[in-house]
Amino acid sequence: MIKLILADMDGTLLPFGSRVISERTHQAILAALDAGIAFGPASGRDYVNLADAFLDDVRCFSTGIMANGKKVFSGGKLVFKKTFGAESLAKLEDVVRPFAGSSLWLVTDTDETGIRCEQFVCGIEPDDEFALRVVGESGRDMTPGKVPAGRAVTTAGIYVNIDAAPMELVRSQCKEACPELDFPAPAPFYLDVVPAGWSKVGGLVALLESLGIALDEVVFVGDSENDVTLLEKVPHSYAVAGATPAAKEAAHGLIGDAADDSVAQLIEQIVREQA
Repeated sequence: MIKLILADMDGTLLPFGSRVISERTHQAILAALDAGIAFGPASGRDYVNLADAFLDDVRCFSTGIMANGKKVFSGGKLVFKKTFGAESLAKLEDVVRPFAGSSLWLVTDTDETGIRCEQFVCGIEPDDEFALRVVGESGRDMTPGKVPAGRAVTTAGIYVNIDAAPMELVRSQCKEACPELDFPAPAPFYLDVVPAGWSKVGGLVALLESLGIALDEVVFVGDSENDVTLLEKVPHSYAVAGATPAAKEAAHGLIGDAADDSVAQLIEQIVREQA
């Protein structure tokens, strides 16, 4: 019996270019919750960047794996948290700065709940209009500046201006400067920043322990490089049609395209079968 459904956000639950879930997806999630099946995102996004996507319906993300497994919520309570060292992020800032239009995005918690956060964009020059426009178009309330001193950072990522520099060049230079970090790519223009060897699986362990759920009672859907380890780990895992080849190979099943509400259809099927 399935007791928990987890889904990646961008490229999976949200087709690229979409900022909010579809009405069908929203209703499918609520139907699962009403049927006693827990639902949550398993995303590189932090809590602060989920509310808008879920139409401010906290029920849809009060449980989930966030910040690529470095932050885990269960029933609205923070049950696991892993942060970065400021020294590594300062080195990253120096690597990113010479790449015009690229930027380092950070999220720090402002209290112990893990819900209230502050966001920073670093590694850009004051006259970098491209980078500032990207931040503005993201809809995120981000403060330009340097890596904040004395603040525990939970989420970090690098927006890469691929018109100015190839993704792999930026990634290789980041890895050379910070071998203690890894840089999986959830999108063709974005690099997540995680501790070396870390993945969403670390967050899954904490979430399952909190909920008292076994691994074979979980469904996970993903699409990209930062989903591969979780797709391999979860027996009931699925990749969407637009997933990367590595994600499709790692998944135990395939479903339709994100743009066709394929995750909603999968949730509806699970609810019907367990009714």
